[in-house]
Amino acid sequence: AAARAPALSPAQLDDALRERFRVLTAGDPLAPPRQHSLRAAMQWTHGLLNPAEQAVFRRLAVFVGGFDLPAAQRVCSDEGTWGDAAPELPAIDKWQVLDALSVLVDRSLVTAPVGEPPRYRLLDTPLAFARQLLEAAQEQAATRLRHLAHFRALYEAAYEDHLWRHQSAPQWLAQFGADADNGLAALAHAIEHDVESAIALVPGLAQALARRHAERFKAWHDTVPLLAPSLPPDMRARWQLGFAQFWGINRGDLRFRLHAQEAAAHF
Repeated sequence: AAARAPALSPAQLDDALRERFRVLTAGDPLAPPRQHSLRAAMQWTHGLLNPAEQAVFRRLAVFVGGFDLPAAQRVCSDEGTWGDAAPELPAIDKWQVLDALSVLVDRSLVTAPVGEPPRYRLLDTPLAFARQLLEAAQEQAATRLRHLAHFRALYEAAYEDHLWRHQSAPQWLAQFGADADNGLAALAHAIEHDVESAIALVPGLAQALARRHAERFKAWHDTVPLLAPSLPPDMRARWQLGFAQFWGINRGDLRFRLHAQEAAAHF
């Protein structure tokens, strides 16, 4: 990247690095092949992984930001449908995901766990490469389906926990706010492909976005048109109750009263 600096402004170089595998190709021709380009380096590193480790690596590409071990095991194991994936690939269980994650940390493809509970993250260049591999393997649909299922379950449980005040608000937000970006990605996928999951997911996710007002408002706004009478009454009730709480900062607001009354009727 530094070799490109004389020909590009900092802003141009920053833009170019969004296509890093096409830009960073000017390696030393006398160096080993893996050092000729960024893509060659990633392909060489990827080639050191066994098939299960390669599968886990590319499936981690669906995460946005960090993720914890239970999320990785649910999303990267072969629980649920394969979708368009090749049926001859060996099935991967959650313990193989744990083993693979340890290897990926050792290979510096995934950051070492930090915090409590520990969270991982794909570094930017491995993430870009893993996304390309996931697309090539035709596993996006199945992996995104598992990603949605995991975060729907997480935020349904989160909302229940929030409703009954099982822990203080700061503790709750620290626990469930960490996955808000994953929740938003799951919600975007659900809005396009699974209306019921979108309606089920948003009340808990919206609470986790308490300090991100614009995204919180958008989450509610995008699901308003999806609230159909054909959905289960308890699901509509929770959506209405969550939406009432969203407007509840001003108890005199008619929207708060209207949606609270709708929730009570559905319950």
